[in-house]
Amino acid sequence: MANSGKKLVVVLGATGSQGLSIIEYLFKHSSSLFRVRAVTRDPTSSKAQSLASLGAEVTKADLDDEPTLRTALEGANAVFALTDFYDKMTIESELSRGLRIAKIASELPDLEHFVLSSLPDARTLFGGKYQFNLPYNSKAYIKEGIEKGYPSLWGKTTALYISFYYQNWLKYPLVFGPMKRPDGSFVLSMPYPGNACISTTSSLDTGVVVDAILRGGSKYYRKPVGLITERLTEEKRLQIWAEDEYRKRMESVGFPPILAQGMTELAEVIAGPENYVEAVGVVKGRE
Repeated sequence: MANSGKKLVVVLGATGSQGLSIIEYLFKHSSSLFRVRAVTRDPTSSKAQSLASLGAEVTKADLDDEPTLRTALEGANAVFALTDFYDKMTIESELSRGLRIAKIASELPDLEHFVLSSLPDARTLFGGKYQFNLPYNSKAYIKEGIEKGYPSLWGKTTALYISFYYQNWLKYPLVFGPMKRPDGSFVLSMPYPGNACISTTSSLDTGVVVDAILRGGSKYYRKPVGLITERLTEEKRLQIWAEDEYRKRMESVGFPPILAQGMTELAEVIAGPENYVEAVGVVKGRE
C-alpha cells in the first residue's frame, strides 16, 4: 500500500464510458479510501487530462504491449479490467488481451480485488439457442480462462455484468437506435418486438456499483454482480426520445424552457389515451 495509506485502484480503459464513471465516482465519494491510476493509450487526450485534474495518476499502456501493461498494474491493490470486443472485432484479440491482463494481475503481490467487466455466457442461456453472440462469447472465454488458468486470481474476482446503456441507443444507431432517413424522419428497426422489455442502465451508474464492490471486498469474490436500473421497452424509449426532441425543437425556435415543456405536454395530451372531449359528464356538441 502506498505511503498515503490509501489503496491503489488501477482502472483500465480509463477514458471510456465505464472507466470515466468509476474514476469520477471514486474521487467524489471514496477519495479517503482509494487513490486511482487511470490507464489509457493516450494520456494527452482531453478526457485523460480531465482525470489528471481530479488527481488521478494517468499512465500510458497498451493491452497488446505486456511491458507497458506490467508497469501500469504495478503496486495495484485493486484492478478494474476492461476489454473491448469491438476494437478489433475478433474473439481472439479480446481473449488474448483479457488473459494477458489476468496473467499480470495474478502475479501482483498486493492485489486484493480483481473486478472484471464481463457479460453472461450467452451460449448457456435460452436452452443454448444463441451460440454466435460473439461479444458475449468472448467475455465468457476470458472468465473461463481466468477460472481455469489463474485460480488464485479467480478467488478474488468479481464479474460485473452491465446491462444496455441508455447512451448507446443514440451512440450506435446503426445497431440499436433510430436511423435518420433522407427526408429527415427517423426509423427504428430491431429484431424483436417493440414491447419487449430491455434491461437498461446509465453508464454514469458504473462507478456507484464498482465503489460498492471495492468496499464490499470478499463479499463479492467469485460472484457476478449485475447493473440494471430498469427494464424499458423500445416503444417507451422512443416516446421519451421523441418528447425530448420535440422540447428541444420548441426551444430552438425561441420558446423558453417552461413553455417548451408546456407545448410538449400539450401535444401529449392531444395524442393521449383519454378522450377528454367525450368524457363522462361532457355534453357532446353533436347532441
